[in-house]
Amino acid sequence: PVPALEFVSDPSSFSSFDSVVFVSSNFEAKGLPFSDFINSARKVDARIGKDVSFLFTETAAGSRLILSPTGSLTSDTADVRQIGEASKAGILRARSSGSINPLLVVDNLSFPKNDSDYSRAIEVTLIFALSSLYQGLQSREHLGEEKTEPIKKIGIHVTDGSTVTQTTLTQVRSIELGRRLGRDVGGADPERMTAHNCADYIEKSFADSVIKVQTTKDVEVIKKEYPLLAAVARGSEHVPRHHPAIVRLEYQGQGPISRTLLFSGKGVTYDTGGNDIKTGGIMPGMSRDKLGAASIAGFFKVLSELKPPHLRAIAELGFVRNSCGSNAYVADEVLLSHAGVRVIIGNTDAGTLQSYFVMRGSIGAC
Repeated sequence: PVPALEFVSDPSSFSSFDSVVFVSSNFEAKGLPFSDFINSARKVDARIGKDVSFLFTETAAGSRLILSPTGSLTSDTADVRQIGEASKAGILRARSSGSINPLLVVDNLSFPKNDSDYSRAIEVTLIFALSSLYQGLQSREHLGEEKTEPIKKIGIHVTDGSTVTQTTLTQVRSIELGRRLGRDVGGADPERMTAHNCADYIEKSFADSVIKVQTTKDVEVIKKEYPLLAAVARGSEHVPRHHPAIVRLEYQGQGPISRTLLFSGKGVTYDTGGNDIKTGGIMPGMSRDKLGAASIAGFFKVLSELKPPHLRAIAELGFVRNSCGSNAYVADEVLLSHAGVRVIIGNTDAGTLQSYFVMRGSIGAC
């Protein structure tokens, strides 16, 4: 589902692509690919260089030439994201035209020279392009990936002859794989991504990888080992499909370990506010209260792809639904944590308090 990335050194080697997306801040410059054709087109279309433009020319791959301007990159407010946004807009226009193998041609001669803010411009270009093509998990499952994400490959060519290494392409694609996992888990609705479904999806994502995954779904074990998270889960305890789950992820790189990273992730699959219920129409979007845990899972996906040496990483992700009801925890309760510390409840909808409850036990477990 994530398109392959390919560096193209020879601008005439367009045979395996079916569109050209040209990203530049100045389409008037001489000596650029298609410059004669672009200058001719400018005579009849004053928007070229200001908006995304689609041009038909048999000299471009697939006869599709898409011009995507960045705007000025030398103003006080300009930054590298403009290049990424231009890449995104161009790739989306290519997709809407029916292209499935677009080639990004990036004119980095127009980047500000000796400006460190633009040192990763090519990576930003590709990250924005890949990110723009993502479609939600449930859309892909319902409509099929062939229909929702048709693009198979993205090529990259830089006009000044610079080489984009395979290492760079691998890193960018690995980042997108991680972002994709995080968005799948974090963005799906509260029934598609219940706590148990989150755990199952993450476990499946790391099958046959270097990441060690351990899940805990037994309610009695969670009550004993993660009592604060279990308190949040009380309101949904009578609904088996809403029971909580703990996911432990471990990565160990090759060689002597010189650095260890510990993570604890909040994965509230739906936050009604509990018995301090959210009112006034502010509940929509609360299925994304699991994005903290989802983002950490995504980071471990990147680790599984890049396999950095000398690094150890451990994460515990707490997935739970904060529901209201007769058995839900309430303000004024005094709870006992795994560490033996008593905690008094002030508000069941306090984000900081929920984070503490969901994450506190997992921090101790790391």
